[in-house]
Amino acid sequence: MTASLQARVLRVLDSRQTPFSYKCNACNRCCHDKLIPVNPYEIARLAARLGISTTETIARYTSNGGSALDFPDGKCVFLTESGCSVHADRPLVCRLYPLGRVAQADGTETIVELAGHPETAGEYGTDGTVEQYFESQGAAPLMAAARRYHLLLGRVMDLLAAQGDSSQQENGDGRQVVSLVDVDPAVQAHCHASNFEAPADPWLKMEIHLQAVGDWLEDFEA
Repeated sequence: MTASLQARVLRVLDSRQTPFSYKCNACNRCCHDKLIPVNPYEIARLAARLGISTTETIARYTSNGGSALDFPDGKCVFLTESGCSVHADRPLVCRLYPLGRVAQADGTETIVELAGHPETAGEYGTDGTVEQYFESQGAAPLMAAARRYHLLLGRVMDLLAAQGDSSQQENGDGRQVVSLVDVDPAVQAHCHASNFEAPADPWLKMEIHLQAVGDWLEDFEA
């Protein structure tokens, strides 16, 4: 758990069966002054929602090399006068709020309740469970995607540590490194090499992206 997250924790919840409910009343006060991390699957979903490529989505709407949403003037880049413009495809962090979740490589998790905005219009209660809240937010596929990318990132970090030079952009025989963030170019290249059409569905894109990065890693790990 990062220091910034720890500073906002009100309590640690026992499990997904802990009584909890929350009703968002769209006051949009939670959409300011936050760090919203995004993984390649979440970027692919946003890109599909916007009708643009992941490359353009990263350039226009993210910061930190595509690892987080942009917050110009402290406001989420997707916040409009009528609310979130990408609500159906919002990132996992946004879905879980006002809860937070720290997942470990072994599959265990820590669930916390975060301090909300002091003037939030959200309604807190105990007439449900954490599990039910997660289900109501459609969190399951994004959690699954986050776990898979977390495991992949672990392999990448191990490789970089073994190589001792994270600045390398090509492998030993001159092939370009597969982008770890930008899904579309990696998927298009992989599909072209395999002689089949690149899919439009974000989940299928993720599957191919993970395969492409995995194949690239195996070349180094062998």
